[in-house]
Amino acid sequence: MQDNDERIWNEWVANFKQAFADTASAEQAYAELMKLEMRGDEIEEYIAAFEHLRLKAGWERGTQGSLEMFKKSCRGAFTGQYCNATLSRS
Repeated sequence: MQDNDERIWNEWVANFKQAFADTASAEQAYAELMKLEMRGDEIEEYIAAFEHLRLKAGWERGTQGSLEMFKKSCRGAFTGQYCNATLSRS
């Protein structure tokens, strides 16, 4: 009986930690998205970072919020040309 109780407790603790870790991870990704900006003309790096953080934050790709955030933080010499072309491919 004690082994069963310990197993149940260990499962509960693991589930609890996972639930809060997932929330913290999504919140951290959101905070990083808010600070993300394209530097120079490094569009590939920007897109990779944005997509990684977007997924961690739990955002869907084609939603208005995701598109607006992508456009807002996409800066640099080629902003209009590359960011708009990238959005039209989404």
